[in-house]
Amino acid sequence: MHQVGHVKFESRTQSQDRSDRHMVAAMRGSRTIPSSIRIDFERPVAEPMLLPAQSASLSEVKRKLQRVLGERLESVDIQLAP
Repeated sequence: MHQVGHVKFESRTQSQDRSDRHMVAAMRGSRTIPSSIRIDFERPVAEPMLLPAQSASLSEVKRKLQRVLGERLESVDIQLAP
């Protein structure tokens, strides 16, 4: 089991970021995610590991990262409750 202490969201528009913050607050309120996890919003230009979803399919992104990082890449799929 991985211990996550910090999550970075891709910052988009102000209204989308606000919606994401409300979602995080609701998830914390329902204890889906613990309040100890730090949440930040970053623009992809400032944080190169943030890849805009529309830029490529997830599997394509994973293949590209695998080529560059090799065995150092660990992919963890997270299933959130509906």
